Amino acid sequence: MLAEYLRQHLGEQRRRIVIPASTWGALAEHVTNADDKMRTCAAASDRLLHDYVLRALPTEHPGVVVDTFVAARLASLLEAHDRADDAAAFLRPYAAAEDAVAVLLAQLLARHGREADLYALADANHAVARWLAEWLTGQGRDHDLRARIDAGDAAAAAWLARLDIDRLAHLGRENEALALLRPRADAGDSAARRHLISVMVQADRAEEAIAFLRDRADAGDTGAATELDYLLADHGHEAELRARADAGSRSAGLALARRLTAQGQEDDALAVLRPLADADGYGPAMVLAELLAKCGYETELRLRGDPPAFMYLAKLLREQGRADELRAGADAGDSHCARELVGLLADQGQVKELRARVDWGDPPAAPPADRGAEAGGPRGRGRPGPPLRVATAG
Repeated sequence: MLAEYLRQHLGEQRRRIVIPASTWGALAEHVTNADDKMRTCAAASDRLLHDYVLRALPTEHPGVVVDTFVAARLASLLEAHDRADDAAAFLRPYAAAEDAVAVLLAQLLARHGREADLYALADANHAVARWLAEWLTGQGRDHDLRARIDAGDAAAAAWLARLDIDRLAHLGRENEALALLRPRADAGDSAARRHLISVMVQADRAEEAIAFLRDRADAGDTGAATELDYLLADHGHEAELRARADAGSRSAGLALARRLTAQGQEDDALAVLRPLADADGYGPAMVLAELLAKCGYETELRLRGDPPAFMYLAKLLREQGRADELRAGADAGDSHCARELVGLLADQGQVKELRARVDWGDPPAAPPADRGAEAGGPRGRGRPGPPLRVATAG
């Protein structure tokens, strides 16, 4: 018991260590390992220390696995500082290994008119090719879309075929549209299955869609089973949905909770969600935390103590205008509190404090007495930043 107490107590003390400006500068300038640089950047970005992020961003990425959210956040920071080329160079090595990052890079290239690079990226990545086809359609550039099809872009061809099917359905020719989709859906094409269900539902043939998905789910298609659960919820098949949830279907439980919430039965929904969150990780925990915050169940959010609970607790504090508690959390290194505090300051028109936090990552108030020896002026000239949550920085 003593060892456990010491572990928790000392761990809490480490999370509240104040990292002075000189240490941040040394990390930005002298850390050479790319993975360590990424952790330094993520920790600095959590604390809104943008000057250190820009100095510490790695230029090489050998073997580094990047979180998509972190990649987007850091690239967005570079772009906001008129460094779009640097943002693209930062994302490119990660894009080779992660489709979501590749699409982020494609969006960046499109925003800055670098279409040659965008097309080259699409040629090498199917996810980007799909995104590009949709983007060209949204821009009204059908000629360019057909040119890519003529050049052998399979993703563009599939997107155009989808548009043609949607046009048939829009004209009331849903039987023709379904005839084109059903063979592919029967063969296990998940995209065709989702499109088939969409056309059926839009044509007021939801019961037919449910029967199709039920057959596929009974045959072991897990994707169809998930779609079935949400369609059952949307169309009032609550008894069947409960039976599936009781049989252990995670998606049925989540769909049932969503339906109960929509009916104003929040406590019943929470009763469904709690065991799912305890047993099945982040997704159900996120839904549970959101509903707890909506209901104002602050105590349970604090007791759960998982990342989704911390995130929605910070949102709840912002909604209630509890700036002092958000400041305390932000200064202790809680990135959720930091983000919500910035939003609350903006809502309240607190321009002075907002500018200080966004530009320097530091509260405008004088530092506490126990930091007085380190205080000495603006960031970079002796004044420490807010405490770093050391666990974030690795």
